[in-house]
Amino acid sequence: MGGFRLGRLGGIDIVVHWSWFLIFFLLTWSLAEGLFRHDYPGWSTAAIWLAGAATSLLLFVSVLLHEFAHSVMARRQGMTVSSITLFIFGGVSSLTEEPASPKQEFLIAAVGPGTSFVLAGLFGLAGLGLHGTGVGSAALYLAFINALLAVFNLLPGFPLDGGRLLRAASWARSGNLLQATRVASQAGTVLSFVLMAGGLVAILLGGFLTGVWFIVIGWFLRSQSEASFRQVVAHDVLQGISVTAALKRDVHPVSPDISLSSLSDQVLAYNQACLPVVSDDRLLGLVYLRDLQKYPRNQWQSRSVSEVMTPRERLQVVQITDDLAKAAELMSSADVQQVPVMEDGRFAGFVTRTDIIHLIQVRSAMSRSGPSQRTQRPVGMGG
Repeated sequence: MGGFRLGRLGGIDIVVHWSWFLIFFLLTWSLAEGLFRHDYPGWSTAAIWLAGAATSLLLFVSVLLHEFAHSVMARRQGMTVSSITLFIFGGVSSLTEEPASPKQEFLIAAVGPGTSFVLAGLFGLAGLGLHGTGVGSAALYLAFINALLAVFNLLPGFPLDGGRLLRAASWARSGNLLQATRVASQAGTVLSFVLMAGGLVAILLGGFLTGVWFIVIGWFLRSQSEASFRQVVAHDVLQGISVTAALKRDVHPVSPDISLSSLSDQVLAYNQACLPVVSDDRLLGLVYLRDLQKYPRNQWQSRSVSEVMTPRERLQVVQITDDLAKAAELMSSADVQQVPVMEDGRFAGFVTRTDIIHLIQVRSAMSRSGPSQRTQRPVGMGG
């Protein structure tokens, strides 16, 4: 997801997607001209918009706490959380791996709605204590929205929290993560069609904006459900396959000292949009075709690659001993097309998303043409 890094919370990057600004404006407008204009007609326009903006920010803080609870629980279960992204539909925690057991899945999924219910209770108490004031009205609104957020997330459709709870239960019963994901994803697809159908009914009954919102949420849930299932299928196919199966060693490293003009010549010569920056077999960073746009062309001769490259410490890398499932998860969480592969501390080459997709297609075709050699280990809720 595109956006900008807002900061870090508990060692986790907080990213704000560009779509967040749209929903923030619409929500602020709705609260200002709806709730606060109606309840406090004597307030000035500046006051009602300030109250609307403050309430909107508190709502997104609530969403952030919901996602942060997921992330904290995931880390307690030994998993890595790369970031939390706030976007138009709420938020999402980026885990670099799938849960290892139904128990992990259950705990990570359940803590989010639980946090929202707690926030709803706290805001509700504050609203009752401050009844009749603007702060009290905002608190009661936040109590209702947090309770609604918790209930909605408990709907049994993957990748909602309720869908993950359904997957945990199915996984515990069958011992097969792929089959459990299929069940939860199918439930998510059914739920998405129900939401879209409800949106059409709402439009026919005169609730145009409500109907459109339901349709958009349903469409988004359907696409995410299918994408999540494909991701688990890919993980199932790639797990245990060494990165060497898709390692691209035929890459052309560049020196950190060459000019951007020389870099542009090498990009054209090698037809590579991403080049490793290497010195004495040590990976210093990556430089992308888009990095050339950081400076005007008349400065390319005086600027070096080291000034524009993404340094090694900011890169996601895999080791030659890792499997392709880890490489795919890193690419997905970092939203990149390739990851560098290291061998005994030296740069060995790239694993690219394109090569992984090709390998998945070949392996999937082979598995359909003959009996699978893979087995699933039964796993219970106790992990």
